Amino acid sequence: MHQIRSGLTLGLLVLLSGWFNPINTTAQPGGLGFMRDHAIAAARPPQPRKLKSVAFGNNIFVAVGPSMTILTSVDGKDWANYSSEIKNVTANINFTSETYAANGDAVTFVSIANMPQQPFTPITTNLRSMSEFDRHALLDSIHQKAAAYRSRLPIRPVRLYGVTFGGGVFVIVGDCGEILTSQDGKHWSAPASKSSDFLTGVAWGNPGYVVVGDKGTILTSPDGSNWTKRNSGTASTLFAVAYGNGTFVVVGEHGTVLTSNDGIQWASADAGPILMAAIAFGNGLFMGTGADTDFPGKIYSDNHQTMVSTDGKNWQAVKHPYPPLEGQVGDMTINGSSGGTTSLNFGGGRFIATSTEGVYTSINGNSWIPSTEPYGFKSSYSGAAFGNGTFVAVGDGSTIGTNHNRTFWATIATSKDANTWELSQTPPSRLTWGPLEDDKRFRLPVGPRMILMPMDEDTWIAPDKISVPGAVFGNIICFYYGDLSRQVVLASKDGVVWTRLGFSHSDHPNSIVTTNSIQSANGVLVELNGLSYKLNLTVEIGQSMEIQASTNLVAWEILTTITNTGGILKYTDSDATNYPMRFYRLKLQ
Repeated sequence: MHQIRSGLTLGLLVLLSGWFNPINTTAQPGGLGFMRDHAIAAARPPQPRKLKSVAFGNNIFVAVGPSMTILTSVDGKDWANYSSEIKNVTANINFTSETYAANGDAVTFVSIANMPQQPFTPITTNLRSMSEFDRHALLDSIHQKAAAYRSRLPIRPVRLYGVTFGGGVFVIVGDCGEILTSQDGKHWSAPASKSSDFLTGVAWGNPGYVVVGDKGTILTSPDGSNWTKRNSGTASTLFAVAYGNGTFVVVGEHGTVLTSNDGIQWASADAGPILMAAIAFGNGLFMGTGADTDFPGKIYSDNHQTMVSTDGKNWQAVKHPYPPLEGQVGDMTINGSSGGTTSLNFGGGRFIATSTEGVYTSINGNSWIPSTEPYGFKSSYSGAAFGNGTFVAVGDGSTIGTNHNRTFWATIATSKDANTWELSQTPPSRLTWGPLEDDKRFRLPVGPRMILMPMDEDTWIAPDKISVPGAVFGNIICFYYGDLSRQVVLASKDGVVWTRLGFSHSDHPNSIVTTNSIQSANGVLVELNGLSYKLNLTVEIGQSMEIQASTNLVAWEILTTITNTGGILKYTDSDATNYPMRFYRLKLQ
């Protein structure tokens, strides 16, 4: 409950949940992967954490991913979660919400209403039978509709896409224009980015930082704190940026290539029709390559094309790190590959290309060396970095065994020579949530047998005393239609004994149950849209008040005038369902 006074005005700002239509819906943790291979699960417990990018600086690695996930490590093997140390980040939560936090993880339940309907139906067309022109036209149409649909969503979780280190500062970019900065990789702040679009890439050079993103977005900053939006000359999505030889080079959709010496003035370069979605600089060369992307509303597959340039303007083709698969596998004939390159980085004197089936390294793009991993795994990676004599690759949690069974667990690997890689573990999450099935059971949202039994009202235990993993990484947001009170959040240090948490923050107004009328000179009882709230306002019996409403706390409109009768003052806003959120206040006449 929030109160605002101005003269004779008392405002009760209420984020209403009373007019939501309660639906018994259990939200699933979006984007989480779960262990499916039980033979491997026995030896390697699942730690479902997706990671998108990693950078090295100040003697630490920083890895980032969806749901505000930030992990750090000195050696690439032992990782700590610093997602809870992000300051001044609201994650665009403007609705009724409750946040629970423990052990570096946090989950926020957000109750929303009036979710817009999806404006398009699933595509069933056989793309293989279409001409290349018609296929691209159809995909462009799908991208535009998906982007329009996402833009109508009132809120969404913040995903972190890229991280870099330079000038003594780590800079992270992500969804909804989010930019985070830190000097030590542990304590983070969120300066105003002056953009609400999703940001995809970041690089550091002379004279500072350059960030790129959707709709041709380019932001620059000399120190990571103050950002200025620049004119890129294009509305295309810009995927990545690199700096070298005194030049910033940006690559984007539709074959876009931009160059700049200062990050302010940008010129278009012609690299041909090849779409490059990843770029890096090293050994005197810019290298750009096709890559799988999964940014909001846009999905592009690896086109198996790689180019190099010394100045970002003149390009020539080299060998692609991830070769297309062709031939016979069992009864299937494979022409091309469903997977591909995901990112391109430089470190340790070589280019590092991550892919959906391992890591490839090269000095100049003329030849590539594939990685080898233990147990016959081929892991999916999406970013890499080098520091302190160690290569680190991070991924999206997918691992394919030699028997073609796909498992889901933490994909972090280290290597001393960039050829042989060893899999590491991310820090285990010990925060989980879900609805109570009944008074005797709580089913975790991971695994087929993971049921906790109550020891008492606030303590739960795994019946077989075997540690079970939590299901949170970073700061995740779950959307609900209806009653947040149905959700139970548990925390554990060992995965065996779990304790029920109370919320650490809530903007849900505390409704009060009333059965009798109240007559008081300093308390007004108002029932708004079926929920009762007590307002500490000095109002005499018979005095009139206005009920006002606002969607932005700036502009207010008068809904009605009510008189204090000493009883419950009831008012229902019949127009409330037309707004994703609405604030209310009382004003003495």
